[in-house]
Amino acid sequence: MSDTTSFYDIGGYRENVRRYKDGIEQLIDIQTMIKERMDIETNYSKCLQIYYDKWSDHVGGLAKSAIQAVWNDVLEESMELQRLHANVRDRICDEILKTVTLYLKENHHPSAFRASKETREVEDDFERAQRSWRRQFEKVEKAKKAYHTAARAERSAQIQMKNACGDAALSPDMQSRYHDRYQKCQDELAKSEKVYRSTLDDLYLLKKNYVSHMNDVFEACQMKELKRLKFTFEMLSNLQKVCCDLASATKLNHLHRNLEKKLGTDNTRFSEDLENWSKKYGPECETKWPVFEPFIPSLSSITSRKKKKDGEVVLMKQTFKDDDGYGNSIYSTPNSVSQNNQLMAPSYIPPKASIPDVGEASVDHANGILSKNKTESTITPNCKEPSSSVLIQSHSNQSSLIVIDMDNAGSNPGESLPAEDVKPYTAKVLHDYVAQDDDELSLKKGEKITVLSGPDHLNWSLGMKDERTGFFPASFVQKL
Repeated sequence: MSDTTSFYDIGGYRENVRRYKDGIEQLIDIQTMIKERMDIETNYSKCLQIYYDKWSDHVGGLAKSAIQAVWNDVLEESMELQRLHANVRDRICDEILKTVTLYLKENHHPSAFRASKETREVEDDFERAQRSWRRQFEKVEKAKKAYHTAARAERSAQIQMKNACGDAALSPDMQSRYHDRYQKCQDELAKSEKVYRSTLDDLYLLKKNYVSHMNDVFEACQMKELKRLKFTFEMLSNLQKVCCDLASATKLNHLHRNLEKKLGTDNTRFSEDLENWSKKYGPECETKWPVFEPFIPSLSSITSRKKKKDGEVVLMKQTFKDDDGYGNSIYSTPNSVSQNNQLMAPSYIPPKASIPDVGEASVDHANGILSKNKTESTITPNCKEPSSSVLIQSHSNQSSLIVIDMDNAGSNPGESLPAEDVKPYTAKVLHDYVAQDDDELSLKKGEKITVLSGPDHLNWSLGMKDERTGFFPASFVQKL
């Protein structure tokens, strides 16, 4: 539209329609910007969470020290910052984005092939206000065109008539014709001028009503634009307040002040760290100096760490050598502990006891398992010293005898019973495990555990978790 076009001209309202359309598009752009800011806050919050989880696990595996404590405080700052940005994301979504979406839903109904419903309504209101004025204006334009055409014809006829009067070669009849033509053009000019003035007067009769209607539609557009401006400023103001709350977070500022104090050079904390280390790993640590330890014979008891089944019976075997060098075996249950204690005394001569007949039992030498076939036998009481022990496990449906030769245990490394001595290390749990006994540890996938020793011949390891020591399956963890 040219600069000379007025609002009251035909079609002069189009700039107002365009302004409404551009205002809605501007609000959509602001909505897109707010979405992008919310995505930035979301991604930053996720990155901080991943960062905190990674390094908190790492710091948690370190020995307690002054650096570990301050390191944890620094990580807590990142966690607080993560919570703040997550809160900013939630506030942007709830307080701003949803409000803008609701406003657009109520004030903007787009169409696939035409302008939005609201834009068409504004344009239709202006067209209705100009309808009667447009019809009369077109009549005025038509009358104006006819008048100007008649004026040009009258002027041309006048010039031709003057030329004919000055030309002596023309006959009086020709001069009369030019004069008649000029007279006719004058009549047409007067008639068209009268029509032109009449239609123009009729147009001015519509002016007051036309101006009133156009002003009403324009004021309605102004009110819509004012509503949009206020709403847009309100949303941008809310966004600024949310960001301002992030920049001036009281808790975060307090946390930073505390960090600044803790990170200041403090020789006292350093001295405490060094003293604790000296007490644990240095000259001040508790030392067990070698002392004389008398030999005390004892009965070795070998049991599985697995959960015992109901009805299980444990029998202990002792072999005593007589004067001829032959060995005799005595089996006892846990209920006869006093009898076993008496058997250990060198001067004690045991009475006859009921034992399994090893001669008629089947022995699996590969697994060290003896299956009982006969229930009773007797031995002579002339026994002197124990030389080995055996474990028998009895169940309701079957009985088995596990034989371990304590005299020969040290000669066969493959049958060594003690757990492997290893330097304590940190391992990561691969699978969940629920403790079946009081001396076992429950494990959860992903957590860390300190392995103290193991695995043993049953693939069990000894470990520490949460200041508690217990057994767990060695295959359930992986060394870090």
